[in-house]
Amino acid sequence: MQREHEVLITAAAAAGAGTLIRGGAARGAPAEDKGWRQGPLGQEAGEGQRRWESSGIEDLLDGMSRIEFVLRFTLSLPALSSTIVGTSAVDHLRSNVAIAEKGPLPADLYEEAKARLK
Repeated sequence: MQREHEVLITAAAAAGAGTLIRGGAARGAPAEDKGWRQGPLGQEAGEGQRRWESSGIEDLLDGMSRIEFVLRFTLSLPALSSTIVGTSAVDHLRSNVAIAEKGPLPADLYEEAKARLK
C-alpha cells in the first residue's frame, strides 16, 4: 500500500544492502477481521483504505483474500530481502506462513497491481 518506499528499497539492493520490511502486510489492515480499523504505518488514518478502494485492486483478487494479496504483493518486490509480519494469534501466523509459501504474485498480476497502485 506504500509504493513510495520501492525506490529506496531498490536503491539499497543496488548498493548491495538488504532491506527488512516491518509491516509488509499493512499491519493487517485489509484483512477481513481488521476492516481497516488501523492502517499502514506512516499513513494518515484511512489512507490505506482509500488507496485500496480507489485502485480497483479488489477486481484482481480472483479468490485471494485481501491479506493474501497484500502479503504476496509485498513479497513480489524483487529488491526486498525480507519482511516481518507480526501477529498475536497462532491462526494468523499459520495463515501468513501458508500465504508466504505460495510466493510472489504471478508477474502479470504484479505488474497490473503496480499500475493500479501508483
